[in-house]
Amino acid sequence: MKDFLRDLGAKKNEGETYLRLLELGAQPASVIAKHIGTPRSTMYLILQALENLGLVEEFERSGVKYFKTVDVSEIENVINARKRSLDQTMIHFKEKLPELELLQKKLTMTPKTKLFEGKDKVMQMYEQVLKEESFSALFNAQLMKEVMPQYYEKIPQALKKQGGKARELLVDNAVAHEYMEKFESERHQMKVLPLGTDLQSDMIICKEKIFLISFGKSDLSAVEIYNSSLAKSHQSFFNLLWG
Repeated sequence: MKDFLRDLGAKKNEGETYLRLLELGAQPASVIAKHIGTPRSTMYLILQALENLGLVEEFERSGVKYFKTVDVSEIENVINARKRSLDQTMIHFKEKLPELELLQKKLTMTPKTKLFEGKDKVMQMYEQVLKEESFSALFNAQLMKEVMPQYYEKIPQALKKQGGKARELLVDNAVAHEYMEKFESERHQMKVLPLGTDLQSDMIICKEKIFLISFGKSDLSAVEIYNSSLAKSHQSFFNLLWG
């Protein structure tokens, strides 16, 4: 449940407040604060954040302001409204992209390394990878399916849709063989590493970048290294392994 609320945009204390309010029903902020063990001034900020997310609404009765969760069946409407808003934002972004690229200082120093911490940031990293024409990867499909199941299928599906190319060396486990059976193709080639090879992190090698991903459930993170020489060297090592 906490993962679902986090996906909706609720921080830890906001998610806890939402679940408690769901049980309590409509209450003044002071009562909610007492149940949560949070100062009332802080509780108002939390409730405001939940209102902004569309999960909580307020009303007044006998001069007292009450807060309540929206009916749970309405959360689907909240999600659909956000999707429509994001779709519209994407349309505007594509319209303005040429103008933004002209404004961008081409000589601005590009960071050589970038850290992605947490599920949302690592998802942003994978969206970058999906824009690459091709990549090579050392990949533990079982960890991916456990920690980021949405990208277990999204990456191979995006490659097929966009005409991208990939080669993946897979850690030998049952999920790896399932993955190969479902997604292997001429443009998405796969091989299984020798049995007993234990990789608790993944590596993705692109033309000018390397991405290193740690799938720890409590410390999901990734690092991007932007260096064409390192990318070429790691690609050479990958080619040796592939052969």
